[in-house]
Amino acid sequence: MRRRVLVVDDERWARSKLVRLLADDPRFELAGEADGGAAALAWLERSDVDLVVLDIEMPGMDGFEVLRALGDSRDFVTVFATAHEDHALAAFAVDAADYLLKPYDRARLARALDKAWALLQGASVVAGARRSPRLVLRTTEGWVQPPWNDIVRLSADDKHVLVRTRACTHRVRDSLAALAGRLDPERFVRVHRTEVVNLDALVRLEPLGHGDALLTLVDGSTVVASRTYRRELVRRMRGR
Repeated sequence: MRRRVLVVDDERWARSKLVRLLADDPRFELAGEADGGAAALAWLERSDVDLVVLDIEMPGMDGFEVLRALGDSRDFVTVFATAHEDHALAAFAVDAADYLLKPYDRARLARALDKAWALLQGASVVAGARRSPRLVLRTTEGWVQPPWNDIVRLSADDKHVLVRTRACTHRVRDSLAALAGRLDPERFVRVHRTEVVNLDALVRLEPLGHGDALLTLVDGSTVVASRTYRRELVRRMRGR
């Protein structure tokens, strides 16, 4: 399934270049273009998309303001593309998959798309690397090493991630995207912009409206799997 992309930039030449390069990648298809933040917000409020390639400094509403306006309803992967390198930390604080500095070439864009694709597929960019049988975490209380089997889900919580195990919850100062890159892709899958779940901890999936699904986990908690991630979740469940 090809993933839908919205390109947002106030400069026509930048949008045209990106659209041209995207056409060479069979994993993605252009869903639309927006020439500013307000236009992007209006587009995203009425249409579904998997990936947004987003400029930051634009007249009126900038890229960060677009994401803030969407709030928890933001259900897509973001790649920033900008001429300004001083926004990089802020970009990764909102779980951006990558940060492209203009002018970028085909190879650099391809690497950004690889990262976005990995997140959309619920897998790590470093899938296949050797991993410890435990996830080492520095929490607000100290260092912990929960085994993979004990982890039920990971939830974004402002500038932290709540790592929920079968026994307790650990609060980690990190982004969900960063932690997701360290997870075992055979066990864990992203089901929402703010949620990653352990497939071994999944008890039940119930369809909801608009393509969403309600997941019940072994600890009794429930998570909504959004339409953007549900197809991949079901595919992974069937393949186990």
